[in-house]
Amino acid sequence: MRSPYGLEIVESCLRCKLRAQRLFCDLPPRSLDALQALGFATACPKGSVLSARGQSAREISIVCQGHVKISTASETGKRICLGFAGPGTVLGLSAAISRKPHQVTIETLEPCQLRIIQADRFLALLRNDPAACFAAATSLSNDVRKMHDCARLFGLSHSAAQKLARVLVRWDMHQDDESKGKPRLRFPLTHQELAEVVGVARATVTRLLTTFERKELIRRCGTTLVIEDERKLRALAAAA
Repeated sequence: MRSPYGLEIVESCLRCKLRAQRLFCDLPPRSLDALQALGFATACPKGSVLSARGQSAREISIVCQGHVKISTASETGKRICLGFAGPGTVLGLSAAISRKPHQVTIETLEPCQLRIIQADRFLALLRNDPAACFAAATSLSNDVRKMHDCARLFGLSHSAAQKLARVLVRWDMHQDDESKGKPRLRFPLTHQELAEVVGVARATVTRLLTTFERKELIRRCGTTLVIEDERKLRALAAAA
């Protein structure tokens, strides 16, 4: 079934052709059947806020298609992006397990399909299903590693150019039709959103992108970003 947002909605997790490629979807059939029975599939457009910082954790969401942005903000309103999440990611897991409000805001970067499950029902599944519990523990471990990478990006980069280069070489939203040639990245971010990822002013991001293009490190084509010289870009990202 196709949704108004152009997504091919997959109602059955067991019939999903991509489940083997995704951490939390690659459960034994019995566990996956139990997981599916707890919730429902839904679609939402780009820019939808799935959870807000300070909101009670009433449900968890599993990303089936699309990508979301995870961010936080100071009391004065300054925002930083902590990362992105794609298919197979469980959103709101930490808040649900700890029974505390969400510490981050999660919103869709593009049209997404999600499986929504009430937090209490999901926690009951984890208590009774070892495979689902282990997948949840692995998911939380991966989240910790991503936050560590985020801390290194903000704390150990020597320049804004190095920060931006590190973001680009680690970007995991590649074009589906990417050949063996130059990496082609799907980049559905505004300059302001990218500035929140890098931790600099929007004007700095605009200047750096222009500089990277002039040096033929990248090429921008709408929402696609082509890495023209991956070797030099990686060298800049790894500079001591």
